[in-house]
Amino acid sequence: MSDYREPDRNDVVQALLYLAAYVAALVAGAFFLMPKYWYLMLIIVLGCFLLLVRWQTRAFGYECESCGSRFDISLAANLTAVNWGTRRYLRCPECGRRRWVRTLAKNGSRDRGTGEGR
Repeated sequence: MSDYREPDRNDVVQALLYLAAYVAALVAGAFFLMPKYWYLMLIIVLGCFLLLVRWQTRAFGYECESCGSRFDISLAANLTAVNWGTRRYLRCPECGRRRWVRTLAKNGSRDRGTGEGR
């Protein structure tokens, strides 16, 4: 498992840039593909969404405030977990309690997706 740290301004900026790229892909797809090739637009929307969730799964971890355990979650858990700002409602693998956990950034998460640090 990776070491974790508190998310900082650079993590927020990176998340906003990924989100802006997603919105740009949606707008471009809607403009060029929606009328005639709606099925391609659907593929682009779902593909970009899965890439965003995959990045978020790899870049962030969680900390149980009950037992202090730090852990990662799967892509499926990331897709289905309730999210509220910087907190997620998850089951802690250590203590087994289902509760709101704190989001932490993984060290080296800024290198992911660039091919560096692998």
